[in-house]
Amino acid sequence: MACGGNGDRILRHNALRDVLFSAAQSAALSPCREIQSLIPDSTSRPADIFLPSWSQGRPTAMDVTVISPLQQQTIANAASCQGFSLLVAEHRKRVVHFDNCHRVGVEFVPLAVVSLGGWSSTAISIFRAFGHHLGIRFGLPPSEPTLHLFQRLSVTLWRSNAQMWLGRSSILSPEVDGQLVCRRPTSFVSVIKDRIKVWRNGDYLALWAEASSRVFRLPSSHSSLANVRRARLSVQNGRLRKALQALASSGLAVPNDESLSVMLEKHPQCPPSLPPAHLCPSISVTPPHSSPYCDPPQSPSSPSSFLPPALPSSPSPLPSFSQAPPSLSTPPPASTPLSALPSFLSLPSSGAAPQIIAPYLCGASLLASMKKSGGLRPIAIGEVFRRLASKCLASLVLPQVKNILPPHQVGVGSPNGTESIVHSVKLISCDPDIPLSSKHCLLIDFSNAFNSIDRSALFNEVRTRLPSLSSWVEFSYGVQSHLLFGTHTILSSCGVQQGDPLGPLLFSLLLHPIVEKISRDVPGLHLNGSYLDDGVLCGSLKDISSALSIITEDGPLVGLSLNRSKSLLFCPDPSLSSLMPPSLANIPITSEGFILLGAPVGSPSFCQSVVTERVEKIKSLVLLLPSLEDAQSEFALLRQELNDNHIPSFIITLILLTKGSSREIDSISSWLTALPIQRDNFNLSPTEFRDAICLRYSKPLLQLPLQCDGCGSEYTISHALDCMKGCLVTHRHNELRDLLYNLSALVWHQTIKEPVIQEASSARAALIGDISIRGVWQPQATAVFD
Repeated sequence: MACGGNGDRILRHNALRDVLFSAAQSAALSPCREIQSLIPDSTSRPADIFLPSWSQGRPTAMDVTVISPLQQQTIANAASCQGFSLLVAEHRKRVVHFDNCHRVGVEFVPLAVVSLGGWSSTAISIFRAFGHHLGIRFGLPPSEPTLHLFQRLSVTLWRSNAQMWLGRSSILSPEVDGQLVCRRPTSFVSVIKDRIKVWRNGDYLALWAEASSRVFRLPSSHSSLANVRRARLSVQNGRLRKALQALASSGLAVPNDESLSVMLEKHPQCPPSLPPAHLCPSISVTPPHSSPYCDPPQSPSSPSSFLPPALPSSPSPLPSFSQAPPSLSTPPPASTPLSALPSFLSLPSSGAAPQIIAPYLCGASLLASMKKSGGLRPIAIGEVFRRLASKCLASLVLPQVKNILPPHQVGVGSPNGTESIVHSVKLISCDPDIPLSSKHCLLIDFSNAFNSIDRSALFNEVRTRLPSLSSWVEFSYGVQSHLLFGTHTILSSCGVQQGDPLGPLLFSLLLHPIVEKISRDVPGLHLNGSYLDDGVLCGSLKDISSALSIITEDGPLVGLSLNRSKSLLFCPDPSLSSLMPPSLANIPITSEGFILLGAPVGSPSFCQSVVTERVEKIKSLVLLLPSLEDAQSEFALLRQELNDNHIPSFIITLILLTKGSSREIDSISSWLTALPIQRDNFNLSPTEFRDAICLRYSKPLLQLPLQCDGCGSEYTISHALDCMKGCLVTHRHNELRDLLYNLSALVWHQTIKEPVIQEASSARAALIGDISIRGVWQPQATAVFD
């Protein structure tokens, strides 16, 4: 009932729209259906029904939208928050159309309904208003036409749902030459009877074999038209980031023999790794009913991480799983399906679940994404309960992880881990105290790292460092789980799965002994850091060679093999490359720069080339926007691309200042470069110098008196600078006057201190300036300064 193929969703939408249009027409509301020119310079049609005069005489656009409450984005919160799906549907519509309608003075009202029946409160109030107008026109109680309208809408919705279901049922749709034959609903009666007859005869396997033989569908085409179609659908659903990815997507590889062989290379086949025979004395398996792993406070909050973030272009974020809308009352946990999750998840997490279900519970659907640089990238979509259990356990052990992995491993449990490694490398490269020969950087790359690690070594490491995870990890990886690649089944025998939220943590735990050994045996390294499988070593060639020897010796013992062709050695001085140790042979060398975790490091020309390349990438993506043929969608995606890439890069990038700006910045602190000298009585004591800096930059002064010694008022900095008693203000004035007089006398000979401008009389005091100078701006003209 949510499939967009064959246009059935559009037919259902139009049927509901026509019922409402007919009701508005009968109520003499002068409705218009799908006005195309409502928004100037736009092809969007935000009004399924347009009423020229509705609430308070304002023109109103009403738009019908149907949402399935069973989709993964809403099902968990819909179970505990009544009307959550309707709120999502209304929000998506308002994001797309509200601003445009408001700009032309039209009120926009979304009419949302879930596919299983049930309208939003906004829609219900509109229908009751329709019933009120119908009752007035035909002389009926408003309740009668209102009830009749709801009945018509309900029948129309479920008739459309039935047609959509019958046209797609794998049990009901016959297959001819490998293709499904979609019949009209009236012709399905005989098909239903035939299938029921087979079922009653007990031939269940025949029905299952027929259905399972055509469960697999070829992946979507990666042509430009298919990308545009997926992008349009994502925009309609408010998933703008997904729409951008769809436009630039290279698509998925067809699961044929060629792609299957590549996937088999990515997932090496070997016998299952059995956990140690006996548990350590400190490790005990907790019974399922009292398992500490997935307690009630932990499980319901974990599904929130499955949802994408709030819509980037929306005025207000969507409610998430963990935050119910304030206007809705949340039922008590005991009455929701979420209350059963802790007990269910405690079975496998405590090791009490039957091992026979592990290959299926811990399996995944496998897709092959085509890289733009060539080759295939495996994408595993894990089973939801397995992911949920892993997320609960990961959140419970996070405090322990923060004490184990940092500071050398920052991929798990370390906020801003990427930035910390990048900035560390840049600080080392710019440090003048580090000699050039100790600024070499080695980027480490392992071959098929996540899918190749030895699970037996992983079990031992988990039991040693995080024993509370051992039962679940051994349940998940103690068997060969099933990876479903099209009609093929690949056994997952080595490594950790991509679809497992614990995968990064488990990989980091296995790598940690090697990282610790390097830190212990090679103390001369300036940096020994890694972000998951991306490692970096900074130091001299000798220290890097010693660390690399440890990796090549200990790595294969746990299933990690160094990929020398994809590793990279950065030599700041090209002349030092001739001193390369033999252990660094066959590793590419560069002296220009390198990209570390997405950030360019190296010479300005190299960094500029990387930035230029990324700008061109943004340009190429923007050039694809007109293919959507919808101005509103293009604008929304353009704003999303700028918000995600361009503006953040512009803000955090160091730009070259103009000469005027540089001079202005220098002048702010240039007074500090003046050297106080004894000859001109400019020398300052340490206390005076400290106070001068504090006053210059508005910092608080230390050891201030409580009262002014001149007038007895409360002592403050502003009062001390302005108090007229005690002659300190006059003394400051006279010092500045004398300094300016001495400097002026060096340039102009006719300089007078305190010239009398006007003599005193009985009625007024004398008018005296500070300095008079002849010939400052005009010859023989006197200028008086005060």
